[in-house]
Amino acid sequence: MIPKACIKLGTTTTFDSRKAPQQLLQPHIPRAGFHCRLELLSGELDYLSLRADGQPLQLRLKANERVLLHSGHSYCLKPLAETAQFRFSVFATPGQGSPGEQSLSQFLAPGSDS
Repeated sequence: MIPKACIKLGTTTTFDSRKAPQQLLQPHIPRAGFHCRLELLSGELDYLSLRADGQPLQLRLKANERVLLHSGHSYCLKPLAETAQFRFSVFATPGQGSPGEQSLSQFLAPGSDS
């Protein structure tokens, strides 16, 4: 779940495998205080992360499925076809960002431990 105190900064444009920011396609730890909801609009993609016990986690997302990305957790996305289209809704804890700012770039800014 997105923490209750978070504010929604915005929703990104729609990305596909050719237009996705490179940070999303490589292991990445987002900046503290930011959370993101990934919505897959079409196609399929793999969400790769680590479970709390350190074991690898791989989720295959299909059209109309969503997953939450939390700060401090390494993840990357692997679109499985050029038809995969996805977007993000970005949220921040109070004081971390303001609606209308470059919400995805704030979320993608490297975390302090990356």
